[in-house]
Amino acid sequence: MISTPRRRAGWRRAPIALAAAAAVTLGLTSVVAPPTASAAPDGAKATRPSDPNRVGLPGLTGDSHVVTLPTGDRITLTGGAGHYTVQATAAPGTDSVVTVHATTTPAGVTDHITADTSDTWSLVRTGIVDRNLFDVTWLMAHGDTTPAATLPITIRYSASTATAAAARHAEALPGATVTHASGRTVSVAVPARKAAAFWRGLTGRAEADGAVPVEQLAGGAVRVWPTGHRSTAARPAATGSDGAPLFTVTVVEKKSKGGFTAGCYRSGANCIGPVYLSRINSRSFDSYQPLGAACVDEACTQVVWKFSVPAGTYEADGSYTQHVGNRRHYGTLVDPEFAVAGDTTTVLDADRVVPLGVDTPRPTEAYSQNFSAGRTTIDGAYGAGLTFPSYGTVLEWLPTTSPVTFGTFHVSTLWQLGTPSLTMKVTAPTKLALHAFYPHAYETVPGDPFTRFDGRQALQVVDAGVGDQADFDRIDARGKLALVRARNGFAGPTRDDYAAASAAGAAGILIDPTNTEDPSLSAEIPVFLPWGGLCDTLPCAYASEIPSASISVAEAAQVRKLLAGGPVTVAVADGGATPYLYNLRFTDEGGFHRTGRYSVTDPELTRVTERYHAPGGSISTDWSAFRPNENLVTGIGYYRRPAPATTRMYYGPATPDQVWTRSAAGTRANAGPTAEFTRDVFTPGVRETDWLGALAAPATIAPPTDVYAAQPEGKWTDSPTGMVCSLCRTGDWFFPYADMVPGAAPRDWGVQAFDAGSMHLYRSDGTEVPLTTHSYADAYQLPPEKRKYRFTASVNGIASEWTFTSARPGDGDYPTGYECLDWAVAQDERCAANPILFLRYDGHTDVHDSVTASAGHTVTITPTHQLDPGAVARLRSLKVWTSVDGGKSWTTAALSRDHAGVYTAHYRVPAKARTGGYVSIRAVATDTAGATLTQTLTDPIAVS
Repeated sequence: MISTPRRRAGWRRAPIALAAAAAVTLGLTSVVAPPTASAAPDGAKATRPSDPNRVGLPGLTGDSHVVTLPTGDRITLTGGAGHYTVQATAAPGTDSVVTVHATTTPAGVTDHITADTSDTWSLVRTGIVDRNLFDVTWLMAHGDTTPAATLPITIRYSASTATAAAARHAEALPGATVTHASGRTVSVAVPARKAAAFWRGLTGRAEADGAVPVEQLAGGAVRVWPTGHRSTAARPAATGSDGAPLFTVTVVEKKSKGGFTAGCYRSGANCIGPVYLSRINSRSFDSYQPLGAACVDEACTQVVWKFSVPAGTYEADGSYTQHVGNRRHYGTLVDPEFAVAGDTTTVLDADRVVPLGVDTPRPTEAYSQNFSAGRTTIDGAYGAGLTFPSYGTVLEWLPTTSPVTFGTFHVSTLWQLGTPSLTMKVTAPTKLALHAFYPHAYETVPGDPFTRFDGRQALQVVDAGVGDQADFDRIDARGKLALVRARNGFAGPTRDDYAAASAAGAAGILIDPTNTEDPSLSAEIPVFLPWGGLCDTLPCAYASEIPSASISVAEAAQVRKLLAGGPVTVAVADGGATPYLYNLRFTDEGGFHRTGRYSVTDPELTRVTERYHAPGGSISTDWSAFRPNENLVTGIGYYRRPAPATTRMYYGPATPDQVWTRSAAGTRANAGPTAEFTRDVFTPGVRETDWLGALAAPATIAPPTDVYAAQPEGKWTDSPTGMVCSLCRTGDWFFPYADMVPGAAPRDWGVQAFDAGSMHLYRSDGTEVPLTTHSYADAYQLPPEKRKYRFTASVNGIASEWTFTSARPGDGDYPTGYECLDWAVAQDERCAANPILFLRYDGHTDVHDSVTASAGHTVTITPTHQLDPGAVARLRSLKVWTSVDGGKSWTTAALSRDHAGVYTAHYRVPAKARTGGYVSIRAVATDTAGATLTQTLTDPIAVS
């Protein structure tokens, strides 16, 4: 039986945000050439649990699925109708770059997803770590979509390791349980929530320490692969399996300034990621593994990758990170199209990249950003590559030099910008601007909490060495800004250092990232929090008691020089919660041809005043945007804002063919989480949106007809769509699930299971139909012929009683654009909307979900049917009452009706002392076909 907690959106979740500590890329290529799985050692095998929520590809059927990689990084897919937002979150306490590769078939079905992480680039390249450990498709197929999942992993130990010792070494790894051992080969099961700690143990990396090179495994381990899914290496060959000749393709990644490091495993390194080669003139994105890669000179100014491929048209994708003034720059290198008819060379020239930025009408800094490349083949298969830099990172892209001739190719940048989070400047003994960074953009990360500076302050600076207890014992840090040097130039202050600074009374920590022995290996800024690596899951439970910020090596040197001559004062100003956000997307068809700077003006934007209710709680928002030829995109989030709140959102540039998906999730005082989701087509102008209002009742969502018209027919209406058919019937099964819909804006509040024990279905003679389960879902089995029924149920303080008729569905009854629960029954069963009456309520409350005492107020009531959810249902009668004493007494509300059939109930609230503090609503409605609804909403509106 599926159960859903109070005020929780049962199926659908808002897209999960990207950790600011990670740069994330969704690559254009599909999974590499299909691997050959080897048998697990001596009978060890991976199990496939029986999980009703498990996702299998091709054809994602759920709404949100999270896969944990062995490194602890997480991949999340959210969406419906074949359109998925793919997001990745780096393991807590790391700054790894996570790359996700995904494609869809010409039919729009996601067919394969794989990943890689920058922390493992060198390990995978040398064959120590099997690339199949990051096969997201395989992990999903083996049930790894819940926090309770386990990862099946096999480890081989060196010949010098005693046979008995191999199992002991494996058992000693954090979270590992030995499931099978044969000689020096040991299989283990690792809980997904322990994956990050397991990987640190396997690689010998200290917790939250980015300074340790990872080029080998620890404890004598020499190889690691997913149990039962070991890959085979690519080898040179003269012909392919079909007898066609193979040619050598050489891809050269060039960077004359600074060179590359083959593996990205330490702060300060200029790191080169893997190159992916894909054939694009086929029905799918055929991808090929490199035969090998090598630097051509000691400085590694060029990295040469070799591939063995058949003739065709190809795309090459590469990436790198570099550090300029100890700021991370993340570069994407793409040659979108070149022909192979013999041995061929193409060059990805990192010296030609341009940095990206955007100019807005109001002061902003980038909270989140990504750069994407999307392509369709000539047969309609689709692939997307999206890169997400961490907060404070400069994104760079290689301009396109020639047009594409196969399918389509476009590049897009997505931006979320708000007011600057933090400003600092030296005011005495001289004036000096400091470009200070918090550990991340506070509201854009769902974990790693930290304390912000309090408003505007003038703080004296004190040298606190490396910030340990001994350093604070020798100085007076009370009310001062402690200048702390990063330990060994790699890591910032530890958790103990934060505790020592707090105990010493410091007002905050200013991190100097300098490595005194080798400044080129200084810590990367922003310096992330050290305790992130101590967390098994997000969000981390620990938060610093005092704020911290990091500045560049050059600025830190200037501050120290001033400090050597006497007192130094720094003016600190926290930006607080931004009053506005820019959510922008710029797209170039055919390739990236810009200089890197974008600009936008107010007339190009849709200004939306967004009011978030959820009194006494917090809210998080996410958004993404789809162009007509896109099926895979990624979202940007803004998190943990106190609620209620009001924010001006600027979306754009507004175009008539772009579909924006928006969601808001929140928590309420004394209640569980709530969520809403909507799709929009924006035009320049002004709008208003209310989110998470209390008056959400079981109903049906209004269809987004503007979305259907903006993009190809069927793209947003084919199942699964993410909009559930409320109280509908599939075959002979009636499923008691409904969307919770707010009347202020009839969007998706989340499919809701009714309270346990409250559901009762009666036949017309009064006998009760037994509630049962069908394929894990609550359901009632009904006879095929048309009968009359009465259904009662409660959820979230809303008691409902429906009378309706129902019969086995026939042809043409399927509600276009809505998703039935036919995953739970035979696929050949038909689905239909029952002729059930719903009411949507708009209480016209403020963001506190309240109305004023001693005043008159209104509730707008819109009758609807799932049979035609975009239309107003015609009623034979409607009566409405209100109560201000919790339902002990009721007062009849006066009703008026407009020409469309929408009703307004007029009521008056007495003095607050004469109320119980809330307003309840009761409605009794009958439609023209005789279906009825009696509904009582207990205390949804507060009295202020």
